[in-house]
Amino acid sequence: MWNSTASGSKNSATANAYLSDVKRALSEGNHSFFGFDPTDTPYATNEVLRSYPIPANPSIDYQHRFLLEAIVDLAKQAPRFNSVDFARGFYDDFSHDGKANGNGRNGQINYDGYNYSNRTYRADLAERYYQILTEVYGIEAHIAQLYADDIALAMPSLGDDLFLMVKVRALIKVHRMYHSI
Repeated sequence: MWNSTASGSKNSATANAYLSDVKRALSEGNHSFFGFDPTDTPYATNEVLRSYPIPANPSIDYQHRFLLEAIVDLAKQAPRFNSVDFARGFYDDFSHDGKANGNGRNGQINYDGYNYSNRTYRADLAERYYQILTEVYGIEAHIAQLYADDIALAMPSLGDDLFLMVKVRALIKVHRMYHSI
C-alpha cells in the first residue's frame, strides 16, 4: 500500500491511516486474524503459567502465548531451522508480493522440504494452534476449535493482503522476546 501511494500523499497522516487499517485487520471484527494485535498485546510468560491456572476460555495474553508456541511447533517441520527462521520466512513471503502464497524474493520458500504456501497460514498454523491448546494446555476441544478457526477462516481485508507484512514483523519482534524469557 505504501509503495503504491503517490509521492505527494506519503505523509504521517497517510501512514497513521494505514497503521489503523492494519490494526483493524489484526484485531477487530469477526474477520480479523487473532482478535488482538500482537504488536501491543502482552503474552502469558512462563511465570504467569506457573502462577495461575489457564482459564477454560483463555484471555488474550494466553492466546498470544499459544500463537507463539504454534509457530515454534510449526518450525519443527524443518530440523535445521528454528521458529525465528520460520517467522523470517513469513516475512519473505509477505514482503515479496504482499500475499500469503509461499513465494519469496528467491521463488518458492522451502526449509528442509517444508514448502510455504497459503496452507502454511490457513491450515498448518491453525492446526498447531489447536494442538497446543488441547494437547499441551488441556483446553476443551470445542473451545480450541473456535480459536483455531479464527486463524484458519480469517478474511481480513487491507489492500492486496499487504497487512500481513506488518503482522509478520510484529510476530518476529514478539517471538524474539518470547525466546529471551
